[in-house]
Amino acid sequence: MVTVPWNQTNQQHVVDVELISEDGQPVQVPVAPEAVQPLHARLAFNVGRPPGLTVGDDQHVCLAANLPGLPMPSLGKYEFIIRVDGHDERRLPYRVMPAPGTQIAAGPAAPSGPAQLPSI
Repeated sequence: MVTVPWNQTNQQHVVDVELISEDGQPVQVPVAPEAVQPLHARLAFNVGRPPGLTVGDDQHVCLAANLPGLPMPSLGKYEFIIRVDGHDERRLPYRVMPAPGTQIAAGPAAPSGPAQLPSI
Protein backbone atom coordinates (compact mmCIF):
# COMPACT_ATOMS: atom_id res chain seq x y z
CA MET A 1 0.00 0.00 0.00
CA VAL A 2 1.29 3.46 -0.91
CA THR A 3 0.21 6.60 0.92
CA VAL A 4 0.01 9.60 -1.39
CA PRO A 5 0.04 13.04 0.28
CA TRP A 6 -2.59 15.59 -0.77
CA ASN A 7 -0.06 17.71 -2.69
CA GLN A 8 1.08 14.68 -4.76
CA THR A 9 -2.33 13.56 -5.98
CA ASN A 10 -3.25 13.99 -9.67
CA GLN A 11 0.36 13.18 -10.61
CA GLN A 12 2.00 10.14 -12.18
CA HIS A 13 3.98 8.01 -9.69
CA VAL A 14 6.14 4.91 -10.13
CA VAL A 15 6.86 2.05 -7.72
CA ASP A 16 9.91 -0.11 -8.52
CA VAL A 17 10.52 -3.49 -6.89
CA GLU A 18 13.91 -5.21 -7.05
CA LEU A 19 15.26 -8.35 -5.40
CA ILE A 20 18.83 -8.67 -4.14
CA SER A 21 20.75 -11.52 -2.53
CA GLU A 22 22.57 -11.32 0.81
CA ASP A 23 25.73 -10.17 -0.98
CA GLY A 24 23.83 -7.20 -2.45
CA GLN A 25 23.70 -8.54 -6.01
CA PRO A 26 20.50 -8.44 -8.09
CA VAL A 27 18.78 -11.83 -8.32
CA GLN A 28 18.75 -13.03 -11.93
CA VAL A 29 15.55 -14.64 -13.22
CA PRO A 30 14.86 -16.39 -16.54
CA VAL A 31 13.06 -14.22 -19.10
CA ALA A 32 13.44 -16.49 -22.14
CA PRO A 33 15.20 -19.73 -23.00
CA GLU A 34 18.89 -19.13 -22.43
CA ALA A 35 18.31 -15.57 -21.13
CA VAL A 36 18.22 -14.07 -17.63
CA GLN A 37 17.96 -10.56 -16.23
CA PRO A 38 17.67 -8.96 -12.79
CA LEU A 39 14.21 -9.19 -11.23
CA HIS A 40 12.46 -5.86 -11.61
CA ALA A 41 8.81 -4.91 -11.46
CA ARG A 42 7.55 -1.41 -12.24
CA LEU A 43 4.06 -0.24 -11.32
CA ALA A 44 2.79 3.18 -12.42
CA PHE A 45 -0.24 4.89 -10.93
CA ASN A 46 -2.02 8.21 -10.58
CA VAL A 47 -4.51 8.89 -7.80
CA GLY A 48 -6.97 11.77 -7.92
CA ARG A 49 -8.95 13.69 -5.34
CA PRO A 50 -12.49 12.36 -5.13
CA PRO A 51 -15.35 14.75 -4.37
CA GLY A 52 -15.72 15.38 -0.67
CA LEU A 53 -12.04 14.79 0.14
CA THR A 54 -10.84 17.32 2.69
CA VAL A 55 -7.82 19.48 1.84
CA GLY A 56 -4.70 17.84 3.26
CA ASP A 57 -6.09 14.29 3.38
CA ASP A 58 -3.80 11.52 2.16
CA GLN A 59 -4.92 8.93 -0.38
CA HIS A 60 -4.07 5.22 -0.09
CA VAL A 61 -3.37 3.04 -3.12
CA CYS A 62 -3.06 -0.76 -3.02
CA LEU A 63 -0.79 -2.24 -5.68
CA ALA A 64 0.14 -5.83 -6.51
CA ALA A 65 2.64 -7.55 -8.79
CA ASN A 66 2.62 -11.21 -9.80
CA LEU A 67 5.92 -13.04 -9.50
CA PRO A 68 4.85 -16.54 -10.55
CA GLY A 69 7.31 -19.37 -10.02
CA LEU A 70 10.05 -17.08 -8.77
CA PRO A 71 13.15 -19.31 -8.82
CA MET A 72 15.56 -18.69 -5.98
CA PRO A 73 19.16 -19.55 -6.88
CA SER A 74 20.09 -20.81 -3.41
CA LEU A 75 19.16 -20.94 0.24
CA GLY A 76 19.94 -17.77 2.17
CA LYS A 77 18.87 -14.22 2.86
CA TYR A 78 17.20 -12.02 0.24
CA GLU A 79 15.70 -8.56 0.27
CA PHE A 80 13.04 -6.84 -1.80
CA ILE A 81 13.81 -3.14 -2.29
CA ILE A 82 10.77 -0.94 -2.78
CA ARG A 83 11.27 2.49 -4.36
CA VAL A 84 8.62 5.14 -4.94
CA ASP A 85 9.51 7.80 -7.51
CA GLY A 86 13.18 6.80 -7.25
CA HIS A 87 13.42 7.00 -3.44
CA ASP A 88 14.03 3.92 -1.29
CA GLU A 89 10.91 3.53 0.84
CA ARG A 90 11.22 0.08 2.33
CA ARG A 91 13.38 -3.04 2.41
CA LEU A 92 11.63 -6.35 3.00
CA PRO A 93 14.11 -9.04 4.06
CA TYR A 94 13.37 -12.75 4.15
CA ARG A 95 15.25 -16.03 4.22
CA VAL A 96 14.89 -19.03 1.90
CA MET A 97 15.22 -22.18 3.99
CA PRO A 98 14.92 -25.88 3.24
CA ALA A 99 11.48 -27.40 3.62
CA PRO A 100 10.89 -29.15 6.96
CA GLY A 101 12.30 -32.68 6.91
CA THR A 102 14.76 -31.94 4.11
CA GLN A 103 18.25 -33.36 4.53
CA ILE A 104 21.25 -31.51 3.16
CA ALA A 105 24.63 -33.15 2.47
CA ALA A 106 27.45 -31.56 4.47
CA GLY A 107 30.19 -32.18 1.91
CA PRO A 108 32.05 -35.13 0.36
CA ALA A 109 31.98 -38.48 2.12
CA ALA A 110 34.94 -39.51 4.20
CA PRO A 111 37.10 -42.05 2.31
CA SER A 112 36.90 -44.57 5.16
CA GLY A 113 33.15 -45.07 5.19
CA PRO A 114 29.76 -44.31 3.68
CA ALA A 115 28.46 -40.79 3.39
CA GLN A 116 26.47 -39.57 6.35
CA LEU A 117 23.85 -36.90 5.96
CA PRO A 118 23.18 -34.65 8.93
CA SER A 119 19.59 -34.45 10.11
CA ILE A 120 18.07 -31.00 10.09
